[in-house]
Amino acid sequence: MPPPDRNTPPENPYLPLRDIGAPQFVAKHTSWDGRGATIAIVESTPDLLCPELQTAKLVTGEEVRKVSQILNSLDAEDDVGAPG
Repeated sequence: MPPPDRNTPPENPYLPLRDIGAPQFVAKHTSWDGRGATIAIVESTPDLLCPELQTAKLVTGEEVRKVSQILNSLDAEDDVGAPG
């Protein structure tokens, strides 16, 4: 079987999409494509220059920045006594 690409069907042996119900959700909600959704990335060092994190389109078609806010959840007290 060839490696996955843009033509790989939603239900395939490479990704567990069927297991999480993704193809079923898309079939049931055909007009929902994720525009206008808010997500959070929990990562210690996100690559903010990554093209996928630059811009998105609202349901109206207006282009907007994807990253609207960056919050640091580290507690300064956690660093007390840390080597460094």
